[in-house]
Amino acid sequence: MSQKPKLFIAESLDFNKDVLEMLKEYSEVITNDVYNEFNLSSILTDNDIFWFRLGYKIDEKVLNKSSKCRTLVTPVTGLDHIDENLCNELGVEIISLRGESEFLKEVRATAEMTLALTLALLRNLIPANNSVLDGEWDRDEFRGREVYKKNVGIIGVGRLGKISAEYFKALGANVTGYDPREDFPDNINRADSLKSLVENSDIVLLHLKLDETTINLIDKVELSWFKKGAILINTSRGGVLNEDALLDVLKSEKLAGAALDVIKGENEILDDNALIKYAKENSNLLITPHIGGNTFESFEKTERFIAEKLIQRIKSIYV
Repeated sequence: MSQKPKLFIAESLDFNKDVLEMLKEYSEVITNDVYNEFNLSSILTDNDIFWFRLGYKIDEKVLNKSSKCRTLVTPVTGLDHIDENLCNELGVEIISLRGESEFLKEVRATAEMTLALTLALLRNLIPANNSVLDGEWDRDEFRGREVYKKNVGIIGVGRLGKISAEYFKALGANVTGYDPREDFPDNINRADSLKSLVENSDIVLLHLKLDETTINLIDKVELSWFKKGAILINTSRGGVLNEDALLDVLKSEKLAGAALDVIKGENEILDDNALIKYAKENSNLLITPHIGGNTFESFEKTERFIAEKLIQRIKSIYV
């Protein structure tokens, strides 16, 4: 091999040590153990390869013709944090998990998080815990609801939608999906329209990629279709949901609750974020910091898989 390419790994804390050793055989590895403590533009100028997850946005502000970096490595499926058109113009390859359907069948963390948020919301787990910590013991105040025999509507029945369907069926729920895809799963009831799915669901799960067709897919009109007392769970991307409209239906109490693992602009959250301000005062909105796929098991699997893809690219260019 000629001179090894320089690989900068962001968010390298707890990076799998075996995978790191694999990468060192084929590249000069530079790690950053302190989240976001560097100038991204400089990193892309000085290194051949940049490995990162969702904490960084790649656009014209940081990537240009003078950037040395020609390979972006991001072990995630959604690429809305990357300007793909810009990368195409500059000849920058993106290595990701997009389209890796067989491998991704074993990566189930986000589907588990979807179920966890649903149960937390239905069973009032967060306020109940806080009540006990405040010295109270009131069972009646936190009477909840079950998943069993509820109508669960899944918007988006790709990989995660199908896995979530399995989990909710195991709890005895009636599962229906909506997705215009041709390869709609045979084992999930198919709704004729988005409206019919929402109108008939007690629990609605969002499992959508974010693109021009799904931005604000769930808006004021769609939220008006929800049954009174239904709940909404979003573990996909914040942009698929109109958050202002969501707040309106939560305040009106038509929607019993919502749980969000994602919100718009989550890397640059302001102190006056309306969703967070509401959640501080109301128990019918739960927000977690995009931790759906953030498990030790999923990181180990994806790091190894993506490293193998990257090594193949390095071999094809530098050997």
